[in-house]
Amino acid sequence: MVKQVSIPVYRLDFRPWENWSVDKSPDWWGAYNNVKHSRNIHFEQANLLNTITALGALYIAIFELIRVY
Repeated sequence: MVKQVSIPVYRLDFRPWENWSVDKSPDWWGAYNNVKHSRNIHFEQANLLNTITALGALYIAIFELIRVY
């Protein structure tokens, strides 16, 4: 089951891990690595959507870690 993150104040709902598979990483992860390694070429990928999606993925990961313990 793919977890969903909601930000009701802004009417946002998204699934940061939705397009993750064995041979493909999430879009926000690719954008993060592109900006990290070639900031001058991929600067347009450093946007609010990728940032919010990455933070949503972090939220889900922390929530799942806490749930296990």
